[in-house]
Amino acid sequence: MRRSEWGKPVSADEAHRRAGGRARYNATRENRASKRRQQLLAMLRGKHPRRGELASLARQCGVSKATICRDVAMLQRTGSLSPADPTFAQLLRQMRAVLKT
Repeated sequence: MRRSEWGKPVSADEAHRRAGGRARYNATRENRASKRRQQLLAMLRGKHPRRGELASLARQCGVSKATICRDVAMLQRTGSLSPADPTFAQLLRQMRAVLKT
């Protein structure tokens, strides 16, 4: 199907199939993100932060530094990673540097 055809009316059956496909795709992405956050949390626990930690974590997880920043922010919002944790403080400094560029 060409991109120009996506705006055309479709049958209810086709609309349901598309919605099902999107739901499956989004569930897969959310599951992958959840597993990555748990992996990230395990890697951060008991680790002394060092320069370049953000890039290293991104490489290990196979994602960008921005994704790691979002994941760390999510872990902080959910309370899994405490702001009092020195690892978190170091990562925040690195995240600010990434977001400035």
